[in-house]
Amino acid sequence: TSVNGRLVPRNEVRVFATVSARVVQLLAKEGDAVAKGDAILGLDPEMLGLAVEKARAELSASHAAVRAADDALISAERKRREDRAPPRKRLLSRAEVEASKSAVNVRRSDRQGALAKQRVAETRLAQARRDHRNTVVTAPIAGRITTINIKVGESPHDLRGVPLATIEDASELLAEV
Repeated sequence: TSVNGRLVPRNEVRVFATVSARVVQLLAKEGDAVAKGDAILGLDPEMLGLAVEKARAELSASHAAVRAADDALISAERKRREDRAPPRKRLLSRAEVEASKSAVNVRRSDRQGALAKQRVAETRLAQARRDHRNTVVTAPIAGRITTINIKVGESPHDLRGVPLATIEDASELLAEV
């Protein structure tokens, strides 16, 4: 007796880009054998480099905002200490004392907000740097490229969920009956 069927690879991987940038170079083609880590295609590093520069500038601005908030808090705390000092020639009203106390609280909140924005800027810079390092898409497994779904000049974003490429590892085959 005979059985009809086909042999299929046990392992097939669809390759997606982790960043969206225009493809500038196809480094492999359908049918090519690739080792794990081999470059398949190159993405435009210029746009991603600009994102790093923008994130650096945002981080620098956030550092300046924290310094300004620190200075304002120090000034408000100094005024509060002066207002609470032993009586001076001019007596302060209860409203002036409360305003001084409130100013310190506002400056503390401003500083916390500036620090939060600084942490966001640090995270954006780290992500921009990571994205910039990912301008070369590599093979996640050893195998043969069975499909490449993108061309030079296109962006992975244009594919809307379609993999950039598919790689099959034919070292282990399964019989589909």
